[in-house]
Amino acid sequence: MELKKVIVAPLNWGLGHATRVIPIIDSLQKNNYSIIIAADGNALRFLKQEFPHLQFIQLPDVNINYSKNYVFLKIFIQIPKIFIHSFIEHFKLKSFLKKQPVDLIISDNRYGVWSKKAYNIFISHQYKIKLPKNLSFLSFIYPYVIKRCLKPYDVCWVPDMAGSPNLSGDLSHNIPLFSSLKYIGVLSRFKRYLYKPTIEKKYDLLVILSGPEPQRTIFEQMIFSQIKETKYKVAIVRGIEQKETVNASADVFDVVHSESLFYLIKQSKWVVCRAGYSSIMDLYVSGAKAILVPTPGQTEQEYLADYLKQKKYFYSVAQQNFCLEAALHEVKDFIPPDYADEKNCLDKLISSLRLKL
Repeated sequence: MELKKVIVAPLNWGLGHATRVIPIIDSLQKNNYSIIIAADGNALRFLKQEFPHLQFIQLPDVNINYSKNYVFLKIFIQIPKIFIHSFIEHFKLKSFLKKQPVDLIISDNRYGVWSKKAYNIFISHQYKIKLPKNLSFLSFIYPYVIKRCLKPYDVCWVPDMAGSPNLSGDLSHNIPLFSSLKYIGVLSRFKRYLYKPTIEKKYDLLVILSGPEPQRTIFEQMIFSQIKETKYKVAIVRGIEQKETVNASADVFDVVHSESLFYLIKQSKWVVCRAGYSSIMDLYVSGAKAILVPTPGQTEQEYLADYLKQKKYFYSVAQQNFCLEAALHEVKDFIPPDYADEKNCLDKLISSLRLKL
C-alpha cells in the first residue's frame, strides 16, 4: 500500500488542541500514514513526549497576550495580529512543502495551515462565537468571516456528536451557513486507556489547574486557601513545570503525563477544572463527575460551562463565586451522559481518506 504523507498542526493556545489531536495521530498510525507534526511552544514539547518516534517541524504560532481584567477585549484587539500571522504561517508551510510535499493536511484551528496541493481538513468545535453581551449585536458577522477563512479547506471536522446529546451546543450546531461540517465524535487522549481495569477511588477531589496567567495563579491561590480546613482527600495538578515546594494539605503534582492524569481522574470522586472544550471531552470519555470553573472573560468557556450546567451534565460556577464546600454539595446532582464510542467515526473517516488522496 502506498505510504501517504500527512501534516498534523494543532494550535498552541493551552494544551487542549494538542491533546485532542492524539486520537487523530493514533488513528493515522493505525492506517499506515507517514506523519509530520507541525507545532510550536508547549504543544510541540507535549506531542514530542507523546510521539517521540515521529517527525516534527517547528511552525511558529501567534503569541496571544492575556490580562487579569477585560480578557475578551484584550483578545479582540489582537485579531489583526492573528490574521497577519495566519498569512505568515501559510507561507512558512508553503516553503517547507516545496522540500517535503504531503498528501493530507489536518489543521486544528490554524487558519494558515493549508495547501492547494493537498487535501485539507480543518478541526474546530467553535464555528459560532459567543460575544460579551455589550457586543452581541456583532455576532451575525462572525459566520461570514469564518466561512471566508475556511474556504481553502475541503472539509471541516467537528469533534462532537451530531444531534443530541452533544457537548458543544450552539458553538458548532444549528449553523446553516456551513455545509461542509462533519461531526466525527468526541476526541479524547483518554480513549487510549479505556481498556484499563476498574480503578479504586483514592481521592475525594482532584483539582486540575490550567489556562493563561494570571488567572491560573489566581484560581490556584483560591484553591489552596479553601482546602486548608477541608475534610476531603485532595489531589492538585498545577499544570506548570516549576519545581517549587508547595505547602498544602493535598497531594500536589506539577505536570503529569496523559496516562497518569487519566488514573488520577479515575481515582477521584469529583474533578474541578476549567471549562476548556478539550478538558470537557476528556471528562466525558473518562466518565468523571466535575465542577467547571471557566476562565474569567473567556466567553467560549463561560458559554460551555453554562450550557452543560443546564443539561445537568456538569456543575459550574464563576471563579469569583467559587466556594469549594458549596460546589461539592451541588455537584452530587449532576451526571454526565455515558460515553458512546459507536458515535465516533474517526477511524472510518481516516481509513476512507485514502480514496480522496
